[in-house]
Amino acid sequence: MCPYRCPPMTYQPGCTPVQVGCCYEMQCGSGTGTGTGTVTQMPVAVDVCQANGQTYQIGQQWYMMNQGYTLICTCEGNGTGYYSCAPSNNPANERCVYEGQSYTVGQTWQIQYQGYTLTCTCVGEGSGRVTCA
Repeated sequence: MCPYRCPPMTYQPGCTPVQVGCCYEMQCGSGTGTGTGTVTQMPVAVDVCQANGQTYQIGQQWYMMNQGYTLICTCEGNGTGYYSCAPSNNPANERCVYEGQSYTVGQTWQIQYQGYTLTCTCVGEGSGRVTCA
């Protein structure tokens, strides 16, 4: 998935959309004397975000460490898999303890609960909070 947004793309007569990386570009005037020679981009539709090997739904939030800082990230999607992150109030060295194991903020693990496999996340929030879903 693409970690950035593609600029909007406008169709131009005589041009052909070509996928380049995460986006589409209009390629025009390839030596035929037609088109404007300009390049515009159109996003490839993506309805989820991917970060740190995890997949998140639009609107879903998660914590992520970056250069010693805890960030709270939100999947915005926007057809490109785009997500935004902002500083969190969590201290970078905060930890969660679950059944005797210590986890860093943003770290995930799986547990068995009533016959279901749940993914737990160390959220922290100043109290070592853990969420499982």
